[in-house]
Amino acid sequence: MKISLLLSVAALVHQSTCDGPGLGYDPNTTLDCIEWHNNGFEQTCEEVRDYYNITPEMFHKWNPSVGLDCKPWEYHSYCILSQERYDEYLATASGSSKTGATATTGPSTVAPSPTARTIMGCFEEGGYYPVIDKNVSPAGGDTALTIPGCRNTCYLQSYYFAGVEDGNQCRCSEYINGELAKNRGECNITCTGDKTTFCGGKGVINVFRAEALPTTTSTPGVSSAAETVLSTTQNSGARRNRVMF
Repeated sequence: MKISLLLSVAALVHQSTCDGPGLGYDPNTTLDCIEWHNNGFEQTCEEVRDYYNITPEMFHKWNPSVGLDCKPWEYHSYCILSQERYDEYLATASGSSKTGATATTGPSTVAPSPTARTIMGCFEEGGYYPVIDKNVSPAGGDTALTIPGCRNTCYLQSYYFAGVEDGNQCRCSEYINGELAKNRGECNITCTGDKTTFCGGKGVINVFRAEALPTTTSTPGVSSAAETVLSTTQNSGARRNRVMF
C-alpha cells in the first residue's frame, strides 16, 4: 500500500494472513499488530519479508524473536503490519487530498453504518479471480451508486471489504485479490449517485476497508479519508495483493 510499502497488504496464499494470530507467537511481538502471517513453512522468512515489502529492521521490530538474518523461523504467527505503519500509510495516501475538500453526502437512504471504510487503493482487474468477488448491484448497474451506500451494503452483509467499479457497480468480499493500479488516476469514473467522487473505472476498482467510526464530529470543509476523491496525480508500482480475514 504505496510508500514503497506497506501493503502489499496481502497474503501469499488465501489462508496465510488474518487479523489475529492463528498459531503460537512471541509474547514480545509488537502490541499494535493488526495483520499476521501464519507460517506453515510455505515460504521462507526472506520471501515473506520481500513479498510484504518489509525491511529486515522493521520485521525485527515487530517480531523481536526473528533476527535481521531471518533466524529463527518457526511454525508461528508473525506480525506483518502494525497499526502505526498502517496509520502512516493512510496519512501518506490520503492526507494531501483532505486539504480544502468539501464533505459531501450522497443520496443513499441506507442508515449510517457503524463502520467507516478506509481507502485501500485503486486495484487492477484482469486476474484469474476478480479483485472483489461478489457483485451486489442490480443488473445493468446501480443508477444511484455512492461509496457510503456501497460500503454500508457490504457491512450489512458481513463483508470486510467494499469496492466500487465502472461508476455503477458495488462489490463485496472477505478478501482482496489483485494488483494495485500503476496509476491511481485510472479510477476516474464518477459515481452515478455522487458526481463529486470516483467509483473506480474501466477494469479498475476502488477498494475500501471497514474501520470503526471516529467519535469526533466532522469539521465543515474537510472530508474524511474514506469520502475524499482519490488523487489522480499519484502513481505507484503494482504490488501483488491478497488479503484474507
